[in-house]
Amino acid sequence: MKVYLAVEEQYFDYADLGSPLAINVPLGITNNEDADLYFKALLESPPEGYSDYEKALGAVSAGSTKKALFTFSRDKPAAETVDELFLRLIAYTDPDYATPYGSLTAKIRLHLIDHDDPSWDIIDHDDFNDQTYQGWGACAGSPDFGLGTGYGISTNYDYWDDHYISGPYALFNYRGTSGSDYLGKDFSVPSGYKEAVLVLHIWRNTDRIAVKVGDKLLVPAGQGYPTGRWIRTCCSIPTGATTRAGIGGSLVSGDDRFWLDEVFCIAR
Repeated sequence: MKVYLAVEEQYFDYADLGSPLAINVPLGITNNEDADLYFKALLESPPEGYSDYEKALGAVSAGSTKKALFTFSRDKPAAETVDELFLRLIAYTDPDYATPYGSLTAKIRLHLIDHDDPSWDIIDHDDFNDQTYQGWGACAGSPDFGLGTGYGISTNYDYWDDHYISGPYALFNYRGTSGSDYLGKDFSVPSGYKEAVLVLHIWRNTDRIAVKVGDKLLVPAGQGYPTGRWIRTCCSIPTGATTRAGIGGSLVSGDDRFWLDEVFCIAR
């Protein structure tokens, strides 16, 4: 069996959030054995302040791969910090998780940041309150959002004020009836910086919508991330380079909608 972390260097932006923090880690699990296995994920001896860090992930059929979402809680830190965590994945032969089959461990470095901290320079900030796209637009072709080709994107100004983080507007998109375009924007960070992070907020009415930054699938489709509410997600991006952020997926109708707001590209 194997486990894949979508991002080993995890970033979590806690600016303006309450305590405790709900932290999501996307996983990929491969069962290359001859029998179905049942998996559980947990953090091994995490630092003080962590809770709810053991979760049953369900069955993975023999010879197949499953994407799963591991969620745990952490008290909000008083200042930015980096935690080194060890995630243990345990396989069981029964659905009651009574008979262990094997286990493996992966390391996660969790960077807890505050985008309002004065140590960060703001390279780009998109709030869409001027009712323009602020550099976002349809990008031809579809990167691998995990669900293959989807419909093309469309835009509709009539609904910009349905959902937003900062009023009066957010960027609204829904899927059209043909094509495989996705919503995207390129972010360039000068080479003089040592560290850069992209933070964005997305509101989805369906779990068929995914968010990808470079080669990092930040919000996988169909993995149980919240819908009908705002999600904040972030990751590191290279300095001295340009990175594309994209939103898309394999959607089934024009009723699949999302709103985007308060996007920050920060560096220091």
